[in-house]
Amino acid sequence: MVSSVGYLIGAPGYTVYAATKGAMRSFVRSFAAELTPRRIRVNSISPGPVDTPILESIYGEEADKAREDFAPPVPMRRIGRSEEIAAGIVFLASDDSSFTTGFDLVADGGLTQFEALGSAGSGMRVQGETSKGSPCLDFAAK
Repeated sequence: MVSSVGYLIGAPGYTVYAATKGAMRSFVRSFAAELTPRRIRVNSISPGPVDTPILESIYGEEADKAREDFAPPVPMRRIGRSEEIAAGIVFLASDDSSFTTGFDLVADGGLTQFEALGSAGSGMRVQGETSKGSPCLDFAAK
């Protein structure tokens, strides 16, 4: 299953999104427990900010700025690439992870490992809405 780091952080304006991702995490654990006796593994991947076409659909003309703004709070100082997330999915689906089930692979450049969004150091806040009506998150680097 593809989830999101949204269940690990509390981002203003994303309550329902975070709740659905938390439910997915619970499904993965429960499905893994139920299906392991049948030798079926269930895992998930939770990407952080990733450069995909959805940025255009959410942020419209402000997509390039969103890409720039998402990078500073990530310890690796960049957002992910879809190829990196795909590699994680391939790993979880392969025999290389044959002893792994109920696991969530967090692929976020260290974002959720070092500090939570919204903490005093991350500087994340809602800055109005995008031209498409979505909450516009503003990040300020430390």
